[in-house]
Amino acid sequence: MSNKKTTGGKISYEQKMSVISSRIRRGDQTIISAKTGYASSTVSEVLSGKYSNIKIVNQAFKITNPRKAVTA
Repeated sequence: MSNKKTTGGKISYEQKMSVISSRIRRGDQTIISAKTGYASSTVSEVLSGKYSNIKIVNQAFKITNPRKAVTA
């Protein structure tokens, strides 16, 4: 058994970004921008991975997580 503590069901920043990138749709960046108060360009840069911002990622995750992933 390892000495590593579990996080209680929370998923990491990287896991959230993976879910977001597979499920984001057109127009979601505008909605996230309006809900967080950040500029749409900032939201776009965070979702592309250029910057990290947990507030934007959490809001995007709330929007995209209930959706089914797009498979092509």
